[in-house]
Amino acid sequence: MSLSLGKAFMDLNDAMNTVIKLEGNLNDQAFFNDILKFATTMMNGFTQATGKALHRLKTSKPSEDTVKQMVEGIPSSLSYKDDNTQLFPVQSAVWNTHRIKYLPILAKEGIKHNVGGIDKRGGLLVTDPSVDDNWNTLELLVNITDDDTSNAIIFDTAYLNAMKELRKVGLLVKTDAKYLLYRACHPTTKIRFKYLAEWDLDSLMTGTLKGLPYIHCIINKDQCLASFTMYLRTSLKYYPQHIGCLFQKDNNGKTAIEVPLKNMVQTRHSRL
Repeated sequence: MSLSLGKAFMDLNDAMNTVIKLEGNLNDQAFFNDILKFATTMMNGFTQATGKALHRLKTSKPSEDTVKQMVEGIPSSLSYKDDNTQLFPVQSAVWNTHRIKYLPILAKEGIKHNVGGIDKRGGLLVTDPSVDDNWNTLELLVNITDDDTSNAIIFDTAYLNAMKELRKVGLLVKTDAKYLLYRACHPTTKIRFKYLAEWDLDSLMTGTLKGLPYIHCIINKDQCLASFTMYLRTSLKYYPQHIGCLFQKDNNGKTAIEVPLKNMVQTRHSRL
């Protein structure tokens, strides 16, 4: 198959060179119009075929250099949306541990070609239509977990590595850490959470969401006690003089220590 493919491209290259030489010498505009249509159709075919291949990286498992060759040669493929999910390749990459290593390459090349639009950071700031909260790729990167809890550390580490690569090339910046810290606060994403917390320690105490300190937002999350404990331990480590963030108040004037204690008491009474 590789030989026939090679022969086909050699013939195609000869044909294209002939057309280029004929331009300006052949007085037949209809001929050139037809060739232009064929060329446009062919380029669209290259984009579609390569775009689909980028959505199949979990199965094909190419080297990172191979993926780089694909997107550098056919950059239009970076903007090819999957028919079913309507995601760009960089968005698809965030959903699976076998594809996550390709995400930095796709984002780095994507920013050169405004994937998702201007200022969308190569698709990293594009929202995912399948997520109810309309989270973008970066938010999913720090929050996605594996259903197999026995694989949690491997999964968490793979996603952390992608974050580090993005940081190296300036596609993950310190101002991101502030709002991503809350998204990463879960026991199954604790490696990513620790990385973000150590990168921007101030956010442990100053981070807010909809006017509430992060600690109170976490108390209101599902499995709040596990996430609360992780956040509290981290804040105590770096801010022992403030006793972590236990005395930060919510909109009702309740401190962070009062709310979980109240919830625990209510839960205990409900079981009696």
